[in-house]
Amino acid sequence: MRIPSRSTVGAALLAVAACTAGRTAWAGGGAATDSYVDIRENTLVDVHALADLYFQHEEPTGGAVQLRAFDVRSDQPSLNLLRATIAHRPDWFGFRVDAGLGDMPNAFLRYDPAATAHPGLSRGLSYLEQAFVTVVVHAGRGVSVDVGKFGTPLGLEDNETPANWNYSRSLLFTVGEPTYHTGVRATGRRR
Repeated sequence: MRIPSRSTVGAALLAVAACTAGRTAWAGGGAATDSYVDIRENTLVDVHALADLYFQHEEPTGGAVQLRAFDVRSDQPSLNLLRATIAHRPDWFGFRVDAGLGDMPNAFLRYDPAATAHPGLSRGLSYLEQAFVTVVVHAGRGVSVDVGKFGTPLGLEDNETPANWNYSRSLLFTVGEPTYHTGVRATGRRR
């Protein structure tokens, strides 16, 4: 069996990236850029929860799994994320708060560069996967402006396991993709 060269693999990855550029990311392709895709319309406040438990066996055994983003324990039942979501889908104003605990928030804290200078603040913010408000400007096709902390729309994989094509995440996700952004983002609306 012939193993493809690095240039062949690189060309294939560039072709996949070119084919997916400009599209809204969905399950199996990174975080959705529409942060309210799973929130019900015409409700004052939508509340739902997610429980993500896992059990895995890694060789050599020893408890800790190296080079993984969130599934970091071996040979024991583990909680990746127990999350509650409270949100209101915007007509002109909306909000979303995703808060949880487990291995995922612990990973956010472990890789937070501000954790040594501000340990209490970093620990508290690690429990917030997303927390933002949205204002919709109805000019032209419309623009949604989000302010706060939100999951990244960059990359090919998602923070949340149910929306990800690979439970363990790739090494590229673990060491190269951002997990969240804090600030302001503007997104064009679809009609």
